Amino acid sequence: MAVEQQEDLLVMVPYLRQYNNCSVVSVQLESPRVGYGGSVTIDLDIVGFQCQHSGGYGSEGYLAHDFTVTPIIADDQIATLDMTVRVESGPIRPRVPESEPIPPTTIRLRKK
Repeated sequence: MAVEQQEDLLVMVPYLRQYNNCSVVSVQLESPRVGYGGSVTIDLDIVGFQCQHSGGYGSEGYLAHDFTVTPIIADDQIATLDMTVRVESGPIRPRVPESEPIPPTTIRLRKK
């Protein structure tokens, strides 16, 4: 659906699910600085919609988070969504000393 890369941080929105009362948007991150014990904060903003974090999982180098979006995103709106993802991480474990935390980063997603 949408993908953007900024330095070593790849942000993707591969799909969204439609339900009767909301939509769920999946945001995936790939970076060598993700998943090494530091906390990562992810926020999704879609113009005209409310987005609330509803869960996630990850491993070293990869995170996936879901956001509940209301009102429902209509099928004809999907191609023109204006989405922004904000990412920031805390300290990283000492076993990866060459890695720095992800600074506050805002990425505007474009359709590919």
